Amino acid sequence: MEPNQHRVAVAFGANLDDPTRMIREAAEMLRQRAVPDLLMAPLYRTVPVDCRPGTPAFINTVGVGRSSMPPLELLMICKRIETELGRPEDRGRNAPRVIDLDILLWNGNTVNRPELTIPHPRMVDRLFVLKPLADVAPSWPVPGTGKRVAQLLAESLASEGTQWGSRLENQES
Repeated sequence: MEPNQHRVAVAFGANLDDPTRMIREAAEMLRQRAVPDLLMAPLYRTVPVDCRPGTPAFINTVGVGRSSMPPLELLMICKRIETELGRPEDRGRNAPRVIDLDILLWNGNTVNRPELTIPHPRMVDRLFVLKPLADVAPSWPVPGTGKRVAQLLAESLASEGTQWGSRLENQES
């Protein structure tokens, strides 16, 4: 890896309008602005977690790559992409959304700031994050857990079961 290049993982989720298209547009924008070698995991249709009854299914995935940006600058790019794609500034937690980008991992580092926590604080509890992340970065260690992504996924599947979602077929990367 080149100096000043940081390995990053970003989660993508959407469940309004055309979620698949929104995720693809967000991924392309992130490639152009911050993570040129972004590798996307497959898309998954997932069951809403901690959402109001009747919330539509989500489409989720994860992208990994390298960026020269520090974490807070990358966060600003992600938030700008969300806004440009139509996500309102006033964001409800676990509410339906046209797009959501969350920084999951940044190198092997931790960040604890009011506006950003890395690793993402709920990623180890979310199969819709762990499964696509394991598809593209199974051996990536998750700081604070002493475990790699694939091990966290296996543990979550053992405790949560497999009724969390399904991979979409006939995908374009």
